Amino acid sequence: MGTPRLSRAARIALQLLVGASATTAGCASADPAAQAGSPRAEPHPPAPSSGTSGEVLAPSPSASASAAPPPESVEPPRRVVAIYGSNEVFIAPKVPFGERSARVPPDADGILGAVAELLRERPRLYIVVVGNTDGREVPAAMHERLARQRAEAIAKDLIARGAPADRVRTEVDSAPAATSSSSEDRAQARRCRFRAVQQDGTDYAE
Repeated sequence: MGTPRLSRAARIALQLLVGASATTAGCASADPAAQAGSPRAEPHPPAPSSGTSGEVLAPSPSASASAAPPPESVEPPRRVVAIYGSNEVFIAPKVPFGERSARVPPDADGILGAVAELLRERPRLYIVVVGNTDGREVPAAMHERLARQRAEAIAKDLIARGAPADRVRTEVDSAPAATSSSSEDRAQARRCRFRAVQQDGTDYAE
């Protein structure tokens, strides 16, 4: 028995049915978002990690990053030993002493070294070392003795540092230097000060 022949109308209906099925299959395989006409969403970068407080943690520095250069060393300021006026030299620092002591303190090393150098550099300069007490560390009758011992100790130290012995002199203040009974004022009075003079004892002038 042969295959039955379809009528022309049946063949047209079958072609329409096959075309519709192919169109439906093509739509199903396409991107739904594209079919709807809406743009495709781009993937978002991963969110940064957060700490327990909810704050965003900053990225840790790379181990290969170069370290910051160390701060430059700052040279401590030099202590002023001599102030040069228009025509004179005034030696500012004083050498303090312990109570009832004529021993040169170790922290006077810088001052004495600079004064000795000043004497070596200026052959017309003479230094007078003036000793004093605080007025209470020893009886009044002992004031001059202790003050002179302090001045002579400083003079001896200067000469040992190379200062010419004939240009180092000593004196004693006639009265204690303390102006009050406070411990700070008395500590400042236990001292030796310096006078810069010429050979005749007048103030030194360049």
